[in-house]
This record gives sequence, C-alpha cells and structure tokens, in this order.
Amino acid sequence: MLAEAQAKLMSSDSTTGGSLWSTEEQKGSTENFEKIIDSLQEELEVKEKKIHDQERQIHQLDAANAQLMAVVNQLKDMPPISRNGLLATSTKLSLADSGQFKSSSC
Repeated sequence: MLAEAQAKLMSSDSTTGGSLWSTEEQKGSTENFEKIIDSLQEELEVKEKKIHDQERQIHQLDAANAQLMAVVNQLKDMPPISRNGLLATSTKLSLADSGQFKSSSC
C-alpha cells in the first residue's frame, strides 16, 4: 500500500489541484486506519489491565513481605528459651560430642 501511495505521488500533477486518491480509495483508507486504531486501542487496554493487575500483585506481595519480616524480627528479638518452648542452653554440640550418634548404613 505504501508503494502504491508513493507511485501516485510521483505520477500526480500538482498543477491540477486534484486529489491523489479517488473518493473510494479515501474511504477505504479511512476504514483501514480506523480498524488499525481500534485494534491498537484494544491491545493498549489489554496491556494496561495486565500492568494494573501486576501492580496490584506487587502491592500484595510487598504487604505480605512486610508482615513476614515483622515476624522474623520478633523471633530474632525473643529470648532463646521461649522460641520453641524448650529450655535453650548456650552450649553447642561440638564435633567431639557427636561421636555418640551413629548413622546406620543399611
């Protein structure tokens, strides 16, 4: 279609003052442009909806992350004795103490 329009421009006589396209060609071009615009508008609306949905999901994830971080910080601040309800000691099992644990090799 572009080549056709360029050919008309090259062959047109500017002194006649006439239109390059006939009324039918102009009508067809207008209809094509309207279809293209409608199609692009629909595509834009779909993409805007997708962006809106993703923004909403990001906000939900941010809120959930903030809640999780608050719980993690609360757990960090708790004394070791009350983390799991068991009495915690400050001594750790060393490698030497682990000799009493045997692994089975079935």
